[in-house]
Amino acid sequence: SIGLQPLNSGQICTSMERVYVHQDIADAFIDALVTAAGTYTTGDGHHEGVMMGPLVDERQRDTVRRHVTDAIERGATIRAGGVEPDGKGYFYPATVLTDVDETMLVMTEETFGPLAPVVTVSSFEEGLARASQSSFGLAATVYTDDPGHIAAAAQLPAGVVWVNQWQGGGPERIYEPAGDSGMGATGATAAYDAATRPASVHIAAPPVS
Repeated sequence: SIGLQPLNSGQICTSMERVYVHQDIADAFIDALVTAAGTYTTGDGHHEGVMMGPLVDERQRDTVRRHVTDAIERGATIRAGGVEPDGKGYFYPATVLTDVDETMLVMTEETFGPLAPVVTVSSFEEGLARASQSSFGLAATVYTDDPGHIAAAAQLPAGVVWVNQWQGGGPERIYEPAGDSGMGATGATAAYDAATRPASVHIAAPPVS
């Protein structure tokens, strides 16, 4: 589902952290996202039908819980999830939040979990501007069929920008993180450059005896 990735329970560096959607399609988009979230069953990944495993540890589950609680206290609405299952394991359900703003932890920090805070915007330009305000910039994704919007996506301060896809690209793909994201460039020649250092060796011809 666009906007909510069950893969590894959202614990992927380039999983979506914030979603900006145009007001003309917001209701339909959120409804579809809520429906998708309801299908992401948590549990032991060896069992048939399970879509999401646990978070990595108790501390990470506490982070997700803290972000959701903070959002609710500041006026966000839970549209799906938000209630931790009983039993063992550091599980957290796929959760969709609306009525969020940039004062909330879900918008100012990286949650690193199965959480989708959705912001409704009135124009593509507004969405681009608000997405650019984040201090994190590892990756960004833009879904549009407008050529002008595709060109404008290059303005996003992110190491990689995907258009109408997620995790796309070939062996030539380079990540050059922006802002507070990442720990250096990687991918293709950038990885080679990061792991090596240039040096010059000057060789003179041996003396003639």
